[in-house]
Amino acid sequence: MVIRLKMFALACAAAIAAACAGPSNAFRNNINAQIARGDFEGALKQVDNSKQKEYSKKNAVLYYLDRAALLYDLERYNESDSSFAEADKLMDELFARSISRGIGTVLLNDNTTEYGGEIFERAIMHTYRAMNFMMSGQKDEALVEARRVTSFLSRYSAFMKGKSGYRDSPFAQYLSAMLFEEAGQPDDARIAYNAFKNASAGDYSYLKTMRQPELSASSSQNNNSNSRRKSANRGRRRHQNEINNSFDELFSESESKSGSDLNSSFDELFSESEGSPNAENKKTAVSAKAVSANRNAHAVSGPYSNGFDVPEYSKLGRDLGEIVLVHYNGPAPMKVSKTVQVAWNKAQAIVSSSGEHDERYENAIRAGFMGRAITVAYPEYVQRPYSITASRLESENAQADSILMEDITSAARTTLESKNSAIWARAVARATIKFVIANSIGQAGSRAIEKNIDGTAGQVLGLLFKAATHTAAAATEIADTRGWVTLPAQIRMARMTETPGIHNVKVLFLNGAGGVIGSKVFENVEVKAGQRTYLHCRTAL
Repeated sequence: MVIRLKMFALACAAAIAAACAGPSNAFRNNINAQIARGDFEGALKQVDNSKQKEYSKKNAVLYYLDRAALLYDLERYNESDSSFAEADKLMDELFARSISRGIGTVLLNDNTTEYGGEIFERAIMHTYRAMNFMMSGQKDEALVEARRVTSFLSRYSAFMKGKSGYRDSPFAQYLSAMLFEEAGQPDDARIAYNAFKNASAGDYSYLKTMRQPELSASSSQNNNSNSRRKSANRGRRRHQNEINNSFDELFSESESKSGSDLNSSFDELFSESEGSPNAENKKTAVSAKAVSANRNAHAVSGPYSNGFDVPEYSKLGRDLGEIVLVHYNGPAPMKVSKTVQVAWNKAQAIVSSSGEHDERYENAIRAGFMGRAITVAYPEYVQRPYSITASRLESENAQADSILMEDITSAARTTLESKNSAIWARAVARATIKFVIANSIGQAGSRAIEKNIDGTAGQVLGLLFKAATHTAAAATEIADTRGWVTLPAQIRMARMTETPGIHNVKVLFLNGAGGVIGSKVFENVEVKAGQRTYLHCRTAL
């Protein structure tokens, strides 16, 4: 009876591990196929209908992220943000909770824990929320999201001190810079543009090809700007030091705080506490001739470069507006579970050197047998191929090619690679414990069978029982493959100036050879003088 109960426990463990693993590969592939066809409504229905089966309570963050992105694609912005807000709240709670367990769990996910999202997923989530607000005309709320993401990324980077492979989100920084410009906050825009350039010069080397035109400005303008910038920076440094001290204090005291205390601390830490004074928005009239001149490369004037062949926001004037396209492209990178056999003595060395072990592991080692091998599962990102590699924005008078702003697949892989050693050690320790338990059950069961069944038949059945216990143990060894299913593989952007009025705007989707393989038309797009008009599209073909 005891043996049967232990076998039943192993079988239950396997079932639980599978149930907590999040959306299956088949489900994820189906969602990506629907997105590629542009069937966002069908994908949304599939997500909602699979809330219990594919997500479960432990993967609530994924459920809200997946449906929120699809609602955004459907231009149902208020509903989208409500879903993102639910994910945001849970991510805050789970991040705080993981910190209370120590830095190791901040960097690790496990199928038996609630999924709190990767850092790059959190950054992109804020950009979606900012775009939701911009598309629905809520510019102040969009600015709040810009401040939240830039503040979080800055403090996360400082706290991790190089321990995380993920440093920054180029797109989050760039979108924030644009929103700061529109809010009349050039100093904040400059800081965010510089953060974008730093991010793109780091792990995002593919952005180095972006031209940065030379800047020109009068000496008096420079002197006044420098004076205002120095004053603003002094205030910002004081505020940043206060925030950093709060961040350090939060983590140093995390083990002694309850979950609710930590959540309150995070709410205070990441609340909108910095109010930047509105800078004077000096608009310079630009003639209609500038529209055609803007089609070609030219120098951008102003205190900072935006990296595109468009004038800075304050220079649009009465005769120009701007169209901004955000192109979400490609199916999301997916984690898959890989398994490998590890020799017993090597497993001990891996875990012992990492410090990723506990009392259960020590007991397992003492009860173990040398010369055996264990099954270890580890996660790996794979990118499903897609044909669209570029896009071009066109109107009656102008055109502009999109620029790759963020390679999410690269960010995902870099983030995972930085955690591989800890993930590997934790997986080996877990597999070791299960191996010893299975071995103990197998031996006891084999002896019982051989005792009750004489001869060769008893020996064969005993061996089969031992094999079954090890198979059940191996079945529970599943790597954490959870991730945001509806996330794109990359984010592209095109910026183009146009005369004020109503325009039909087309987006051409290009393959690697530069051939057009698809298009999307935005009809009756209103361009206002001195303002930006935002458009977005989603492809996964």
